[in-house]
Amino acid sequence: MPQFQQLLEFVQSLSIKQKIMTLFVIGAVVSGFVLLMTWANRPDYEVLYTNLNQDDAASIIAKLKERKTPYQLEQNGTVITVARENVHEMRLTLAGEGLPRGGGVGFEIFDKTSLGTTDFVQKLNYQRAVQGELARTISQFREVEQARVHIAIPRESLFVEEEKKPTASVILKLRGGMKLNNNQVESIVHLVASAVQGLAPEDVTIADVGGKLFYKKSSSDITGPLSTAQLEYQKGMEDGLRKKVEGMLGEVLGPNKAIARVSADIDFQQINITEEKYDPDSAVVRSEQRAEEKSEGGSNIPAGIPGVKGSLASKLEGSANPGNKSLYQKESEIRNYEINKINRQVLGPAGSIKRLSVAVMIDGAYKETAAKEGKSARQYVARTQAEISQFENIVKKAVGFDEARGDQVEVVNIPFAWGAPEEETSVSIPWQEYFSKIARPLFNIALVLIFIFFVAKPLLKWLLTSRPEKTVLTGLPTSIRDLEKGALVDFKEAERDHTMQLVQGQPDRAAELVKKWLKEK
Repeated sequence: MPQFQQLLEFVQSLSIKQKIMTLFVIGAVVSGFVLLMTWANRPDYEVLYTNLNQDDAASIIAKLKERKTPYQLEQNGTVITVARENVHEMRLTLAGEGLPRGGGVGFEIFDKTSLGTTDFVQKLNYQRAVQGELARTISQFREVEQARVHIAIPRESLFVEEEKKPTASVILKLRGGMKLNNNQVESIVHLVASAVQGLAPEDVTIADVGGKLFYKKSSSDITGPLSTAQLEYQKGMEDGLRKKVEGMLGEVLGPNKAIARVSADIDFQQINITEEKYDPDSAVVRSEQRAEEKSEGGSNIPAGIPGVKGSLASKLEGSANPGNKSLYQKESEIRNYEINKINRQVLGPAGSIKRLSVAVMIDGAYKETAAKEGKSARQYVARTQAEISQFENIVKKAVGFDEARGDQVEVVNIPFAWGAPEEETSVSIPWQEYFSKIARPLFNIALVLIFIFFVAKPLLKWLLTSRPEKTVLTGLPTSIRDLEKGALVDFKEAERDHTMQLVQGQPDRAAELVKKWLKEK
C-alpha cells in the first residue's frame, strides 16, 4: 500500500514536537466529534411525576433504581424525569405498585392491622383513610396542585336532640395561573359530602392556601353579600346582554368595532303574598235548619188546696167539664249564610331586573388617504350624531330598555387603539411529531458525513502531501566532488526510487540543491 508507506515515512520524518502537535490536533478533532455525537444522541427526558412529597419520591426512585432506569431529579426533588420512551411504561409499572400515593394515607392503612387494635383506633384510622382518599381524588383536578381534607365526625349520641352534624373543610393549592370555576367547586363540595355519612353540602367549607374562600354555608334567611349562585346568575345575565349588543353592532360596524358593558341590578328577593277577599253583597246560604212543635189537649192544670184532697177535687172538676181544651204551637228556623271569600297566593319570582346600565363604545370609520412617498395612510372619520342615535335605539331594543325602571344607556364614539396582532398559539400537528422522530437519525448521518468530507478527508490529504520545511535529502552527495566520486558507484534500486520520489515531491527544494552544487563547483 503506497499510501500507507508514504504516511509512515511522513510520520518518521516529523520531529518530536511536530508529532505531539499532530496527535493533539487529531485527538481534539476526534474528541469533539465524539462529544457532538453524544450531545446529539442524548435521551430526551420528560416529566414522569411532579409535585411529589418526600415519601413518594423516595419510593419511586427506589423502583427506578431497581429496574435500572435512568432518571433525573429537578426542583429540589419534587419532579422526576425519565427518558421519553420510558415515560408511559414506568407510569403503568408504578401504578401497579400503587405509586405515587399522593401524600397522606388512604385505605392502605388497613393492609396491616394488629389484633390488639381498639375500636377507637379503628374509627380514627378510617377517618384518616377517608381524608387521604378524598385529598387524592381532589388532586386529580387539573387546576389543583395539592389538596388536604379535614373531617370532623362527632360522637354518636343516644338522644336525637343531642346529635351533631359532621363537618368538613378542604384546603386547596392551585397551580400557577389557574382557578376553579363554580361548577368545579360545586363538584368538590358534593364529592366530599357524598363520601361522609350524614354530611350535608352546606356543612362543607373550601378555601385555598391564600385564604380565599371558595364555598361556605349559605342560608336563605341571612342578608348580606350575594351567594355564589346569585353572582353567577347576575354575571350570566350581564354577559348575555353584552354579547347580544356586541353581536348586533358587529353585524353593522364590523368585528371588533364595538365594545359593550352591562351592569344589572338584580332583585333576588322572593315575595310570597297570601290574599283573602270577602264580598258581603253576594251571600250564599250555607246551611238551613227548621224546627216546629205542636201540642193540643185539655187543661190539666192543678189547682185547689194542696194535698190529696185538693188533687182529687181538681181531677173530678176537670172530668166534669170536658170542653175546656188547650193548643200549643212553636216554630224555629236557623239559616247560616256564607260570605263570598277569595283566597289568592302570589309568589313573586326571584332574580328580576331592577335596573340596567349599559355603556357602549363605538369605533369610527377609516378611509385611505394618500401620503408622502406614495404611501397610503388611514384617516379617522367620526360618527355623526344621527348614527349615534340610531345605535342607541338599537341597544335599547336589544337589552329591553324600561324608562320607568330607571334604565340608562350611553353610546359614545371613540377611536380605538390598534395594537399589534396577537401571536398565534402554536399547535402540535402529527407531521411535526413524525419529523421530530426521524430528525435525530438524519442529524447523526449528517454529522458523520461532515466529519468524513470536511475533517477526515482534508486531514488525510494534508498528511499525505505535506512535508517538513527543513528536510535533509539523505543519500545524495553534498558537493560536486562527492558527486564525481559517487558517479562511479552504482546506486541501489531502492535509493534511486527514493531520490526520484523526493525530487518529484519537492521540486523547489531539489532546484535549490542543484544551485548549491553549481556554486560549490
